[in-house]
Amino acid sequence: MDDVTSGYNIATSLTLDPQFNMMLGFSETEVREMIRYYQGVGALHADEDALIAEMKPWYDGYCFSTESLNTDPKMYNTDMVSYYIRNYISHGEAPEEMLDRNTATDYNKLDKLIRLDKLDGDRKSVLLEVAQNGFTLGEVQPSFPAHRLIEPDMFKSLLYYYGLLTISGTRGVNTILSIPNNNVRRQFYEYLVIEYNKILQVNMSKLSETFDSAALDGDWRPMMEYICRQYHDTTSVRSLIEGERNIQGF
Repeated sequence: MDDVTSGYNIATSLTLDPQFNMMLGFSETEVREMIRYYQGVGALHADEDALIAEMKPWYDGYCFSTESLNTDPKMYNTDMVSYYIRNYISHGEAPEEMLDRNTATDYNKLDKLIRLDKLDGDRKSVLLEVAQNGFTLGEVQPSFPAHRLIEPDMFKSLLYYYGLLTISGTRGVNTILSIPNNNVRRQFYEYLVIEYNKILQVNMSKLSETFDSAALDGDWRPMMEYICRQYHDTTSVRSLIEGERNIQGF
């Protein structure tokens, strides 16, 4: 960041250099080698393919350079793989909680950045776009001064550097920035739930109970009634006029 390193401004940024794309992650080949090592020393008793199948949607999916999209494999989060393997060795099964909280994004830091526009500006639309589509189009900036953080395009870069988005493709001159895996997806939605609950005051525990009743008992009426009641109680007249778009946001 320019403002942070103003006294040290002659460094070369390697963040998007394809030569270093595989430096800070595990390829699937390396993960399999790790599994076989622990199997070989008798510490891990599990099927290799089964472990990969369980870890892949949660920990895989990272790419740090558009030039590496067609040459390098997607990368696994090293900490999360180690967390999973360590738990399997210690307890003979996968962790009950697939997300290692030590790797969770610092919500307080992200909250301060969001609050620059009080979650009511263009940055809000970026979060909603990613939540709805799983990706957004933009360009990862190699550096930017602090005063530009309120710009939506800069905010997308910030989400990338926070590990909440990764490079998944290109479209024209734009880069496709996507949620890399379930680990990040869960953090992303947890943050949105926390923030919107502050604004909407929806009782998420109560809502979860109605979801369980609908899914497990086939009793969907309490769920729909609760959602409709909360929508009515927390939505302004002006927002109601917007109709379907406002309901989607809710």
